[in-house]
Amino acid sequence: MAISTLTMSWSVMSSALFLPVCSPSPLQNLHCRRHAARCSDRRLMAAIIDLTLTSVQTLMQVVGDRVSGLLDFEFCSFDFRAMELAVALSKYVGEDDPLVLCERFVTGYVQHGQLTAAEIKALPDLINLRIFSNAIYFTGRAIAGEDSLESLTSRAPAYARRVKWVNANRDAIQSAIEAKMAAVATA
Repeated sequence: MAISTLTMSWSVMSSALFLPVCSPSPLQNLHCRRHAARCSDRRLMAAIIDLTLTSVQTLMQVVGDRVSGLLDFEFCSFDFRAMELAVALSKYVGEDDPLVLCERFVTGYVQHGQLTAAEIKALPDLINLRIFSNAIYFTGRAIAGEDSLESLTSRAPAYARRVKWVNANRDAIQSAIEAKMAAVATA
């Protein structure tokens, strides 16, 4: 994905961020209300989020340096709203020069999405949580016979590198988000 696309993608995507994109059943609504109560106890805001908002899960039409369209119909859930940013950043932390990629994505994100201090502080842990959930996902696929265990074991070294990078760069991730948010607030 081109860097200009990366920067702009969140700006366009986030305008529909909090629209209900699925129609939960009454049981799911009850679960969402209970989950919201637990989320508020932790000082992290909750919302319906896209759990696959990454460049490999979306189809975008780029016109010039702007994203003019976006499609992603997979996996939405009621969760910490900062988890949506964590999902996107979890893919970039596995790339070359991950901090630059994270900063560029956050540049677009802060055009429409702001995080609280508690959310910024939690973001490195949420990124790691997303990485761990991927490991659990592939373990479950192997247990269910939908995939071989090799699907997990082939990814395990990359997951370990991502977690180590996030832990080593926790302050840089938080500072980058704070700086990008401050720049938008003063503009």
